[in-house]
Amino acid sequence: MLSIRKTGGTSIHCHGGGIIFAKEDEDEDQQPVVLKDITEQKRAEEQIRPRITQLTALDQASATVASHLNLEEIFGAVVQGLWKGFGYRLICIYLIKETVLELKAHAGYSSPLDPSIVHVPLEQGVVGRTARTGEPQLVTHVQEDADFFSSEQGITSEAVSK
Repeated sequence: MLSIRKTGGTSIHCHGGGIIFAKEDEDEDQQPVVLKDITEQKRAEEQIRPRITQLTALDQASATVASHLNLEEIFGAVVQGLWKGFGYRLICIYLIKETVLELKAHAGYSSPLDPSIVHVPLEQGVVGRTARTGEPQLVTHVQEDADFFSSEQGITSEAVSK
């Protein structure tokens, strides 16, 4: 690949090729070159790169799920896949155990973990509301939601799914 700067200052990306040949009656070799403008192709590749990263992360997580029977390993792989592939700041997986949500895997949280997020009563938090109602929750302004609580600073929105 070759980048060429045009007269106006913009650059184009090109693939090129050529053949060297010499004429019998001339001392110098000549090289005709053919260039193909691939600028649009490069732009399209850059646009899909984040989606490729996401799909790769999901593929890795699904491969772990398919090859393991250990739930802890599966939860860890899913959390890491979502965290890396989608760039979410904080990720948790909880299991319902009687009247409590029990944290099974997480990514992005400060260490050591605040005990308030390790065992969450079903009556608490947006995550508890999701577990009680079975309805996904998207809270765009957490400071306006009476159920919201967190052990981390700077959270402005929260999405929870069952």
